[in-house]
Amino acid sequence: MFAQNKTHQVVGVLISGKLEKIVRRIKSRGIISKTIICEERGQAITYDKFKAGFRNTRLKAKAHADENRLDFEWFQFKNDLRAKVVSNSEPQDNA
Repeated sequence: MFAQNKTHQVVGVLISGKLEKIVRRIKSRGIISKTIICEERGQAITYDKFKAGFRNTRLKAKAHADENRLDFEWFQFKNDLRAKVVSNSEPQDNA
């Protein structure tokens, strides 16, 4: 359960599959927090720290691909996936 930022409406989210395994692993550490993406002490990771970590991981992936002569395609973290979903949606003529 979480509250939406704009409307403050409480929304239930089904957690299953790989995400469920991740959440269980986090809970097994004994840290219970509202934040899923957090450091080992349970403190929320700032956007800048997350962005830097993502950039460093992406560079390591590129270096690994180069060393092993693997194909590599650059990718980036999207701030807001809703815009991407909308841009990939089929037109709804009947709406």
